[in-house]
Amino acid sequence: MTTAYASIEDGYPEIPAAKDTIEKGMVMQPKPIEQILEQTPSWMTASHGAQTSEQKDALIQTKTKFIDNMAFQIRTLTNAIMGFSELLMNEEINQTQREYVQEIFQAGQGMVSLVNDVLDMTRLEKGELQVRREDCSLAWLLEEIDTRVRPAAQEKGLVFEITPDPDMPANIRTDSQRLRQCVMILAGNAIKYTQRGQVKILAGLSQYQDKPYIRFDIIDSGVGIPADKQATIFQPFSQFEQVSQSMLTSLELGLMADSGLAATAQLVQLLQGRIALTSEPGQGSIFSLVIPTGVEIQGQTTLAATMANAASHGQADSDSSASHRQCCGHVLVVEDQPSNQTVVQLLLETMGLEVSVADNGQKAVEMAATGSFDAILMDIKMPVMDGIQAARTLRQQGLVVPILAMSAANEPAGKDFDGFLAKPVDSHGLYQALSRYLPMTQLASSAAR
Repeated sequence: MTTAYASIEDGYPEIPAAKDTIEKGMVMQPKPIEQILEQTPSWMTASHGAQTSEQKDALIQTKTKFIDNMAFQIRTLTNAIMGFSELLMNEEINQTQREYVQEIFQAGQGMVSLVNDVLDMTRLEKGELQVRREDCSLAWLLEEIDTRVRPAAQEKGLVFEITPDPDMPANIRTDSQRLRQCVMILAGNAIKYTQRGQVKILAGLSQYQDKPYIRFDIIDSGVGIPADKQATIFQPFSQFEQVSQSMLTSLELGLMADSGLAATAQLVQLLQGRIALTSEPGQGSIFSLVIPTGVEIQGQTTLAATMANAASHGQADSDSSASHRQCCGHVLVVEDQPSNQTVVQLLLETMGLEVSVADNGQKAVEMAATGSFDAILMDIKMPVMDGIQAARTLRQQGLVVPILAMSAANEPAGKDFDGFLAKPVDSHGLYQALSRYLPMTQLASSAAR
């Protein structure tokens, strides 16, 4: 791991004091864990205005439709950006060109992540967001947060540090995507309202009623929050926006700090945790996020040991390059957008596959009837005949080969598909999906281990 965290050999400041990490002269202290976990979140009991349920539903439906359509368009365009960037990275180019391409690829990843976060906010607003708990590497989580947050801090000339407690467990069980979102929203909010000085993230292990918790304290030297505003800082934006008003204005309000903090509080609640604020105007703020570890930590490898092992042996690249993902077979790609046709075709060909292309569902049905394909990658939204109708027709005709849906839309594909690939697609996602159905060469087997 190459990220330059604050040295863990220097020791981790005791929670809740965190004295050594707070800028000299600051007197604020993070709230004790007992106070964080025992308080009733203000956003759960707050009044959200006088709008009727019909007005709320109308606003939510309008925003959801707009955001879903926006997400579809962005994902479709980003598919070409990221796909061609990945293909270029496998070409013989000089170091400067490679750095340019990597920047393009990472920018594409950032766009997709932003779109996914916005979609999550709409699901959260509708009460449809589900958490998915699984084993999560804390080293990976901290690396992701550092990679995404540090550039914004550096752009403003701020000191940015992540200081992990070396005694933290290497893994916890939670929804890593939601936890990452929460910490990044808090860190991004801290950077936004800090003009000079520092933003620091302390990550540590705490105990409450004999249960282990992971704690993040996001500390900034920013403007601070007045006492009369602190009670409502986690409450949802409550003013009803007329549907006829600019949707861009609504989106801007939805992504501003207040709404972001409200969403974070609800996400933390879904993770069975709590969030608290300590702030003084002119001195800065400390946002404290606490969630259960979800696993027994006794006897588990520590984060310090994991990081030391990664540093001494080098970080293994589990996602081998596309040239090492070799499958055998003939794949039909059904896609109406020309640049996406080219991207998917080239990515599949680098995996050793023979590829044919159809630009709508009707052609796919005709080609599948006369050709011999081992798998079909089917876009959902297409002219003439969409992917759902094409898949249904093929199944009615008795076709049994795997049909995998490809879509930038935020909607289920249907029972006639064997799998789903969310756009933008990459070589890793294609390999993971197709390797379940197609034979692999010995090279691919060794790469997949």
